[in-house]
Amino acid sequence: MKDFADFVNTMELMDYPPCESIYMWSDCRSMSRLDRFLSSPDWDAKYPEAREVMLPKYNSDHHAIMLECKEKVRKPSPFRFELMWLEEPNCLLNIKEWWNSFQVEGRASYKWWMKVKLLKDKLKVWNREEFGVVEDKIKLRVELIENLDKKKRVKTLWEMMN
Repeated sequence: MKDFADFVNTMELMDYPPCESIYMWSDCRSMSRLDRFLSSPDWDAKYPEAREVMLPKYNSDHHAIMLECKEKVRKPSPFRFELMWLEEPNCLLNIKEWWNSFQVEGRASYKWWMKVKLLKDKLKVWNREEFGVVEDKIKLRVELIENLDKKKRVKTLWEMMN
């Protein structure tokens, strides 16, 4: 370990400060910060906004970490047909009704392409109205799990101290 510490000092590497928690791993008896990012002054100058982000843990006693280097630019996501739509009784009826309602002129390939495009737009609106923004619902559930995890860590830490 001393050799590693000497290397870090010689190369003037910086340890990013811990993100939300200083502990990335726990087994209810002890906690530890296993992972970390090191950066050089050159890297820091190039990516001044870089920060360590703790990812949620799902089936593990360990939180992975990620180095976020810049602001996220949100791009429109590609269209995907969701299997959950087929569980909705009116889905196939709506698709058939919408498809037949589109009046498109031109060659057969153009008509088909345009109808698919129009159907995609209808499905996006229907999805939002029928199911809401699923990503936001998932995000809320993940935050709930993370908060429960934090409460458990605090309780475990409290029990260790007493």
